[in-house]
Amino acid sequence: MSAESNATSQEQSVNVEQLYLQAMQHAEAGTPEGARSAAECFRTAAEAGFAPAQHNYAMCLDQGRGCQEDQAAAVQWLRKAAGAGVAVSAASLAQHLRMGWGCGADDSEAVRWLRVAAADGHAYAMANLAEMLAEGLGCEADPPQARQLYLQAAQGGDTHAQYSVANMMGSAIGGEEDLAGARKWYSAAAEAGDKEAQTNLGSMLMRGEGGAVDKEGAIKLFKQAAAQGDELAAQHLEELGVAQATPTHPQLEVWSAAAADGSDVAAYNLGLMWEAGDQCIPSDAKAFKLFKQAADAGHVEAAGKAGSMLLFGEGCEEDAGAALPLLVAAAEGGVADAAYMAGSMLAKGQGCSRDEAAASALWRQAAGAGHTGAKYGLGVMLYHGKGGLEQDRPAAVQLFTDAAAEGSEAAKKALRVAAQEASGGGKKSCCDPNSAERCLC
Repeated sequence: MSAESNATSQEQSVNVEQLYLQAMQHAEAGTPEGARSAAECFRTAAEAGFAPAQHNYAMCLDQGRGCQEDQAAAVQWLRKAAGAGVAVSAASLAQHLRMGWGCGADDSEAVRWLRVAAADGHAYAMANLAEMLAEGLGCEADPPQARQLYLQAAQGGDTHAQYSVANMMGSAIGGEEDLAGARKWYSAAAEAGDKEAQTNLGSMLMRGEGGAVDKEGAIKLFKQAAAQGDELAAQHLEELGVAQATPTHPQLEVWSAAAADGSDVAAYNLGLMWEAGDQCIPSDAKAFKLFKQAADAGHVEAAGKAGSMLLFGEGCEEDAGAALPLLVAAAEGGVADAAYMAGSMLAKGQGCSRDEAAASALWRQAAGAGHTGAKYGLGVMLYHGKGGLEQDRPAAVQLFTDAAAEGSEAAKKALRVAAQEASGGGKKSCCDPNSAERCLC
């Protein structure tokens, strides 16, 4: 290389680094204009081959920060940056491959990139690779290697890894039982605020596993975990006869007495307190019992709460069949969330026979009340002319537009698909199978 070409190369290197620094300064402004300027600078530096900028531009595309969201393009830039040795890009690319964000889901390729990032000491990648090795996702199950990786990530400060390696050590998974090691790593995760680690460590302290018995320390841990909603910890405290924090809301005694006398309003309000931990240790089980009591007395909001808890198994056994009539009753009383959930169950045939017409009617009701997910679901029905509805794509697009403006990622993707079809593109369904707002119509 000539002296002239070498100088030019050095000058270009300095320029992209300066551009990258400018992008960081724009991003730190925290304004929409700053985000747009940052994305443009990152893009220019990325196109010049600067790997850190390739990663940051990928993040801009991935999140729609300062530019149009485009996860497929984000994956392409992550591949470039990961290929250039940026460990965080390899870890992020693996996450996209696991979830199918902007690409086809591919656990085996995700494992390959996690290995790359883990080899560079990336704690998050180590923990995720350990999880895949422990479960045999995209690779042969290898509990000993998973345990070793969890340990390395735990030493790097990853709380999830600290909890997981403690579990493996305490259960003799991937190696010999090591109760002292389990106690050490549960302690690290507990100090970071992990409620399950607090509960498990408390149990070890009570039994003297991996060290001396420490009943006082165990009770303290159980209280910390219970305050975060861990019901097992609350159960341990109850078994030990230890008084827990008692609600001090001025209406508590009034509501308790009224609920005992059959007041649906009082039972509902008490349920809300136990659900939220308002001046008390939260308890889904107690909340469900109170919501169900109020629902049986005809309280529509309580019916929606009880139905939702049955649907997701919160504070009770999961029971979709029992959830649906409660949700329908709440929907008939005007509860939009309940109408949306009941519609989703009917659209999928969850706990009932599939009934698209009933689903579309419930979604129309919820959408009319402003429910974002229902707008998306009703839009899908109208887009395809299902659920007893005439096909009406303009109306569907308007619903998608409204839902997208309210933050629905599924609706944003549906709009892109609709635009593709309008211009003769290839996709034929606006349903997003990976969305939390999944529509199976």
